Amino acid sequence: SFLKSTKLNFQPFQERAGPELLSWIQNETERILWSGSTFDHDFSLPAFNRHLKRKDVFAYSLIDSIQQLVSYGEVVSKIPSSASICRVIVNPELRGRGYGQKFCHELINLIKKKGSAKAISLNTLATNKQAITCYKKVGFQVIRKQRKLRSMQPGNVDIIIMKMIFKWAYITTLNRKENQKYYG
Repeated sequence: SFLKSTKLNFQPFQERAGPELLSWIQNETERILWSGSTFDHDFSLPAFNRHLKRKDVFAYSLIDSIQQLVSYGEVVSKIPSSASICRVIVNPELRGRGYGQKFCHELINLIKKKGSAKAISLNTLATNKQAITCYKKVGFQVIRKQRKLRSMQPGNVDIIIMKMIFKWAYITTLNRKENQKYYG
């Protein structure tokens, strides 16, 4: 695996790490940068745990050798031919060290291994320059900008839509149950 040399483990997210993860988000701006509108009405541990139970959300994490949570992110897949990477975040104390890229590579490899998605998409805010740089480094391209779509102080912010298209992609006819076996 991509991570062997760094002694990190890519694994399904453990719900018990929820409080630590949510502690990384210190204010409303950080919440919006991380989750967009997902937790607009209720940013709490119970709301996050309910979110994790969605049938189309497959949450993953990077854990270091002492079981410290390094990063978190989700693969969201409503249909087998489509996957999105969402809500990626790196422990604030570990940012700027390449963990975001390593984690994104693992999410991309997971999606590729499953073989059914023909592309991966993601959205980020235009003000989140660090995330945009990370996503470009792992192979995403900006496909469009939605102007002033997200409300943030002091005004509305553009959303950047990015995509990675697999040249070898094909569409399968897997049903939802099979899709859950893939990512779950």
